[in-house]
This record gives sequence, C-alpha cells and structure tokens, in this order.
Amino acid sequence: MMEVESSKLSQLLGANADVRSVSDYLSLFQTFFDTSLDNIAVYGLAGQLVYANAALRNALNLKKDTGADYVDIKSQEAFDQYYDALNRTISSGEPRAVLINFEHASLSRVIYDLVHFSAIKNQQNQVVGVIAVGRDLDFNKQQKNQETVQREQYLRALMDTFPFIVWMKDKSGRFMATNRKFVEVVGAKHYEDLEGKTDFDFFPTEMAQGYACDDEEILKTGVPKSFNEQIKKETGEIYWAETYKSPVQLDGQVIGTVGFARDISEKQHLVSEVTKQRNAYQSLVQNLPTTIIRYDLDGKRIFVNSRCFETYNIEVPYELNKTPLEWWSPYIVNVTGAEFMTQLMEVMQFNVQKTLEIHSMHEDKVAVHQLRIVPEFDEVHQVCGALTIATDITEVAEYRRKIESMAFHDQLTGLPNRTLFSQQLSVAIDQAKTNNSQFALIILDLDQFKSINDTMGHAIGDKLLIEVARRITNSLDQHCTCARLGGDEFIILVESVPSREHVEYVSNVLLNQIMQVYVIDGSEYFISASIGIAYFPDDSEDMDDLLKYADSAMYHAKKGGRNRYHTYSPAITESIQHRLNVETELRRAIENDEIYLEYQPIVDMTSNQVKGLESLCRWHSRKLGIVSPMVFIQIAEETGMIVELGQWIMREAFKAARLLNAQLKHPVSVSVNLSARQFFEVDLIHQVRHLLKEQQCNPAWIKFEITESLLLESNQSVLNALNAFNDLGIKVSLDDFGTGQSALAYLSKFPIHQVKIDYSFVKEITSNPNDALLVKAIIALTATLNKELIAEGVETSAQATLLQSYGCRYAQGYLYSKPISLQAVQQYLELREA
Repeated sequence: MMEVESSKLSQLLGANADVRSVSDYLSLFQTFFDTSLDNIAVYGLAGQLVYANAALRNALNLKKDTGADYVDIKSQEAFDQYYDALNRTISSGEPRAVLINFEHASLSRVIYDLVHFSAIKNQQNQVVGVIAVGRDLDFNKQQKNQETVQREQYLRALMDTFPFIVWMKDKSGRFMATNRKFVEVVGAKHYEDLEGKTDFDFFPTEMAQGYACDDEEILKTGVPKSFNEQIKKETGEIYWAETYKSPVQLDGQVIGTVGFARDISEKQHLVSEVTKQRNAYQSLVQNLPTTIIRYDLDGKRIFVNSRCFETYNIEVPYELNKTPLEWWSPYIVNVTGAEFMTQLMEVMQFNVQKTLEIHSMHEDKVAVHQLRIVPEFDEVHQVCGALTIATDITEVAEYRRKIESMAFHDQLTGLPNRTLFSQQLSVAIDQAKTNNSQFALIILDLDQFKSINDTMGHAIGDKLLIEVARRITNSLDQHCTCARLGGDEFIILVESVPSREHVEYVSNVLLNQIMQVYVIDGSEYFISASIGIAYFPDDSEDMDDLLKYADSAMYHAKKGGRNRYHTYSPAITESIQHRLNVETELRRAIENDEIYLEYQPIVDMTSNQVKGLESLCRWHSRKLGIVSPMVFIQIAEETGMIVELGQWIMREAFKAARLLNAQLKHPVSVSVNLSARQFFEVDLIHQVRHLLKEQQCNPAWIKFEITESLLLESNQSVLNALNAFNDLGIKVSLDDFGTGQSALAYLSKFPIHQVKIDYSFVKEITSNPNDALLVKAIIALTATLNKELIAEGVETSAQATLLQSYGCRYAQGYLYSKPISLQAVQQYLELREA
C-alpha cells in the first residue's frame, strides 16, 4: 500500500509554488498516481472530489467525469465514518485512517478498503486539500482485520463500561488511548481528539504539572502509585478522584503509563459534612441562642442550659427541682404557671408535641418566644420527661404584626380596611342571629371630594381624608366600628341598636362633624358627605345584600341633594333595577328603530308666524313602552351613549330641515340640542360638516342649543367649535337661561345669537312679581346685547301678552303647539302659510 505524506507531495508540486487549490495540479496527479495500484483520491477544501486515479475508477466502475464523487454512494451508512475522517483531516490537518466495506450496485463483490487520509499543505503550512489512499484487501486479510477490529471493539467496550476515567500515555505524556468517560470529563467530542495531546491541553497548568510529575516518578521507579487528587472538568467543576497509575511494559520495555481515576467527591463531601456537622454541633451547643429546660415526669426542672438568660439582661433564677406551679417568671404575661403545667403534663401523658407563644414584658420592653414542648424517651422508648426549647421571635412577631396591619388596615388612615371589616361584619351577623338582635350598616361617601383632589392635589386630599377619619372615629361610641372601603368612602357598623332614631342621630352627628371647616397647610376647606343606611335583619340577613343596600341608599342621598342621610327601602332597588333596564334597552334602541323625533314650533308672537322648530328626542321601547326623555336622556349623558344618540338626532334633524324648507316660501330653522360630551369626546366640527353634506342641508336652516354649564367650562375647544359653527352659518342658542350659574359675561365672549328663557320663570310670570321682574330684566339685557330671545313654556294668552309687553317677540309652548311629528309639522306649516 502506498502512503503519500503532504510534505512529499508539496515537494512534488514545487518548493516555490504558492499552492492555493489542489485542482490546479490535476496533470501532476495523473502523472504520479494513474499507474498506482492503490486507490487514490484527492479532495478540495470543500470536500469535493478533485481527482480519482485509474485503480479507484476501475475498482468502482466509475467513468472519468470531472464532477464525479468518490464511489458515488454517499448515502450508504458504510461511508459515514469515511466522510467524517475526511472532514476532520480538512479541519485539523491531522492524518486519519478508516476501514470500510461496502457493496456497490454495479459490482458483484464486497469491497474492503483501508483508507488513509493525509493533508496537503502549501509552503505557508496551510491545508489546501486532502489525499485519500486505500488498498482493496482480499477476504482473508479482511476477515483477519475484522477480528482485530472486533477485539479492539471489545477492549473499547470494556474501557467505556468503566464508570471512571481510564487512560494510557506514552513516555512523553501523550495520550495513546482513553475511554468515553475521560472524553466527557475534558469536554472533547471523540477519542481521536485526545490522541497525541497531553494533560496541558485540557487541565490548568498547575494541575497538569502535578499529573506529569506523577507520571515521571512512576516511569522512573516502575512502581504503581495510588493517591487522591483533584481533577477539573471541562465545565470548570473540580472534583476529588482516587487515582491509580502504573507503568506499561511491551516486550520487556516500559512504553508509557496507564491509569484510572474514580470520582470520590461524594465520599469526600460526606467526610467534610460530618466534620462540619461535628464542629457546628459543638458551636451550637456552646452558643445556642435558645433556652432549653428539661422536666421530669412530675414536671420538675432537672436541667437548664447556659443560655437560660432573661431577655432584659436580668438573671432569672429558674430554680431546679421546682415545677411551674411552684415558681413562674413574673415577666410572662400571656400564660400562667398553672396553664403551662397543664400543657406540660399533656405532652408527657399523651406523647404529643405542643407549640406555644410566650409573651414577656419588663418595663418598656416586650419579647415574644416560640416555645416547643416535646416528650423525652428512655432507652426502651418510654416517656421519661419533657424538653422545652424557647426561641426568640420578637422581631418576627413584630413583622407579623406589621404585615397583619398592612393586610387588614388602611395605610393612610389606620382604620380597618374592607377585608377586616368583612370579617367583623360576618361575626356581627352570626352574633345578631344568635342573640336575635339587630344592627345598622352606614356607608358614608364624601361629596365632591374628587374636585379637591383634582384642584388641590392628592397630598391635600390625603390630609383631608385623615382628618375625616379622625372625626368619624371620635364621633362613635364603643358599639361602633369604622372602616375605610377605599377612596373617599367609609363604612360604619353600629351594633346594639336600640332604635332607628339612634342610628339617625349618629348619622346627623357624622354629617355635622364632617361639615366643619378643615384647616390644612394654612388654608380652609369645606366638604360634606352623603350617608346610606341598611338594617339587619329588616333589610336583609346577607352580608353582600346589606352592603349593596346601604350603598344604594347612599347614592339616593347624593341624588337627593347631598349632605344628608337616606335609609334603604325596596323602592330604591326597584328604581335601580328600572334604571338598569332602561340603560340596557337604550343601547339597542337606535338599532331597533325605537327612537324618533318630534318638533315644537317657535312662534313670532307679533305675526303668529312659525320661525323655527325645536327637535325633541322621543323613545318608544318595545319592552318598556314610552320612556320619558327626562329619564333616558340623563342615562345617555351618564353612560356616554349621548354621543351616538346625538349624532343620530343631528342626522334626522338635518334631514327634516331639508324636507321642510324644500316646500316653504319662508325658511324655518330646526334647533338641535347638543350635549357637552359631544364637544369633548368626538370631533364635533368634522361630524357636523359631514352630516350637513350627507343630508344636503343648508347650515342656515340649523340652530344648535347649548346650556349655560358648557360656557362656564371656559374651554378653548368649546370656543373653537362655536366659532366654527358661526363660520358655517349655524346659529347658537343658549338654552334654559337663568337656571344655572350666571353666564352673562359669556354672552359677549362666545358667538351666541339667541337666548331662551327657561320655562320655570315663565310659568309664574303672571302670579309671581319676582319672576316677572327677573324675566323683564333678562329681556332688557338681551336686547341691550342685541341677542334674539325666546320664552319657553308659554301656555296661556296672559303669559304671551305680558311677555310681549316686556319686549319679548318669540315664544314656544303648548299655547301654540305641543311637540308633533314631522308629518304633522308639514301640515301645520302648510296651513299657516295658506
């Protein structure tokens, strides 16, 4: 068999040649190797076949094609190790050898080939290719080789079966053979990765030097050696090993060393742990911070350890041969000597363990100890006494107290929180059922507290809440429990209620105390509260119901004007349920085509001509019937549904304005009421422009009615919207004038064209001189500001006559027409024009 070393091949290629790719030298390969009887192939750095000689082509019946691959059967399992050896030689430059056998589809026999791989290197010692040289062996030689291989495999299996590392080195300390465990320890991938390497390639220098010295000693003396040493794994972990090393002889000559190392880390660890535990036990006994006392079967103290030292640096004479009945610490406040003696005797009599907390107090110091009482046994496992072990848990107890306080108390006011109050309320319910008594539940909520938080900041709000909590607590007697539910809401449990008048008295006291001035950081603040009351068992015996009912009553008090209390009644629940039903049905009203508009004429009292119409939203629910606008409009405002509803109203009103004015000689305007939420929650200007275009409506036919409260917002976005309407040609009317805060200053600031006097002033104009004077003043004011004025709610001729005498020209009310449908409006206008 011919072997070609890369150095010899480099000489053949030319000593001065700068070889980069072996494919440039095909002619040289053909000259040297085509007549060789060995099977020879040359590969490039990518593993591609560059050259195959005649012997290899003949052996495999291959055609001499430039791109042909060696044997053309990479998929056969026999060639896995072949290509593995090829790739290893390319990457490392180290020689490899493999024995392969395979059957080729076009051949009639099995081919046995011992293949050697050698790297081809250039003058810069760079690998530029690999030459593979193999010789087809006859069957007998192959069989002999297979037997040799099999024996090697047995030996390898034997070595790999050992659960410890095994190795053989030559006299220079280079590894000749290792087992799988050794490969794993050093983090290599294959046995061959270790061959020719030394300990210095895998272990720290100091450690490797120690191994080398041991090898030298064994080679010099020829005597095996056994000892314990440290080995460092590839992961960095260092473990203890019991190592055996011995010289290896071949034909009477020492050729190297052999050794194995068994991991004894666990054994070393156990020895170390036993030593540490022994030391720790001795230290524990000497420095134990616990009090240990032994008792005999009569409960007498027979042993007290050296740490039996009072917490307060006072020697406590725990006298021996005395029971807890005969002597007991005067500082223990939660357990008596008799109680402890009972617990002690139960432990010994029933062979059980007990755990107690002992609270001690001396002067201003408090200590808490956890005391375990356990039985002691003799050699036949009979109870012969008891042992007490006391551990100081004062700090833990304090943490526990703080955690419990945080869990069950409001951190701002220190009052019980919802969780603790729920437990107290549950206990109160059980006691009331047992005693057949009643109690009251009061929920107190501050009025307009959010405005203080928003304007003055949360720091001021928190201080106010703290003072409110103090005033509530000081106003209650020992039969009342107060808690903070969250935010500005408090709850009070009034037990042992003699009568409802007593609860109402308590409520009035609370309201009066909360109304008093608050001086915070030098400034004065005022606030009020609303109270809801529910009674057990009259209103309910269920805790959740009581809370719900008191809450409902509180909101009823707020709706009633605030700064008052209200007692729950079933009518409140009915009202809430009805409101919920209205809200639910309202969400589907537009979709179900249940919403419609009616129109009320606005009349020029001098000519009796209709000048405009106010569009009024109506709802006929399939389930609820006719629902008052006073009900559903308010709900729509509170829930935000007014935005969607307002868009629908504008679309219908714009459509009606177009239809009406298409047949009239004198155009009439259609007024649409706008909600404040429409200004702040949608792009109202864009929406109006879109709907005008969609309905082909002339902006001059539309008026928007707004309330005084919107102007008082002084919001720039409101002013921008009103100016945009004015630019479009839409006039704006100020509705319900005089019912809110004074908006006189805003009549000139905002583009307001029209003012509508609220019907509440017009109603009593003929019988109440004050209302008459007020209406007359408003009319004069609007005339001075050159604003158009409309009187709402005109129902009698006397009202109309008086309004005209004051200078009011336009009116709206049942005297002229009630709200009517669009069809009726068309007929009404046709008759008027006729």
